[in-house]
Amino acid sequence: MADQWIAASTALELGIDRMSLCARLHKGEVLARASSLHRGDQSATNANIPKEFWWAEGHGALEQDWQTGDFATSIERGDFQGEWQAFGVKFSLSSLLMMLPFELRPEKRRVLSVAGNDKWIPADDARQLAYHCGKENGSEYIVEQARLGFLVGVAVEAHGASRPTNFLRWDWEEREWEIPDWFWSDFARPIGARSKWEIGFFAGEGSSPIGSRYVEVSGVHFLRSSVAACLNLPEQPATPESSGRVGRRPKYDWPSATLAVFGLIHRGDFKPSSQADVERCLIQHLTEGENSPSESTVRPYAKLIWEEAAKV
Repeated sequence: MADQWIAASTALELGIDRMSLCARLHKGEVLARASSLHRGDQSATNANIPKEFWWAEGHGALEQDWQTGDFATSIERGDFQGEWQAFGVKFSLSSLLMMLPFELRPEKRRVLSVAGNDKWIPADDARQLAYHCGKENGSEYIVEQARLGFLVGVAVEAHGASRPTNFLRWDWEEREWEIPDWFWSDFARPIGARSKWEIGFFAGEGSSPIGSRYVEVSGVHFLRSSVAACLNLPEQPATPESSGRVGRRPKYDWPSATLAVFGLIHRGDFKPSSQADVERCLIQHLTEGENSPSESTVRPYAKLIWEEAAKV
């Protein structure tokens, strides 16, 4: 399975002790790579960091900035002798998860994925929203918007090979892959490509920056705000609601809220019997502490959702 590489700061957010992590790095049990690695006058980009780099195991001989992912050390003897610097360090998530209890690993992996982030929606939800918003062919519309660079997409997992006949012997794999525009131009075109929207799967053969390739992606998600912009979902009202409150009126993320409620209806998790039900759902979604929109404020958005949902 393809591995995911996470920033040094994110690794600490998993609840892993810094000193324990450095000890595992020195033993080679956790893998690390740097966007740029320097040893004296020698430099390399996107390079694996040798375990010997971590000989200090987190103590004073290791210069460390976990927020930026920049590390430096000096090795005085042996084959790795020299002044070392590693910038933009990332760690292998699969090897980090081995430091956590077994039952916590799936939850942690999902939290670090677009699949567990409310700012992203599954590809099939985006397609259904396109249908609801009046697009005759939701599939073609979403792919075309992605090809034009108007949609931001990420695949939970991606694989590539030089020829489709070698698909069982991938020469490239990646998790949480930021899908480039060129993928949608060639690899997801209607003729010759395969797709299963329900699981966010797309595959095809085409031209990439490194030549002809066969690429498969699965678990595709699109950034909610980019989908909302492409479908021209309503912006926040310009007229402030007269709630009688003192202070600045709270700003609500209307595109995100509208898509979220659309998604609940599409997946069958929410079955409103009237527009009023949709209004209440929107209010609940947008309420933060004591700040919540009034029924009159959410009504235009609830009306849009209710009318589109009724067409299905």
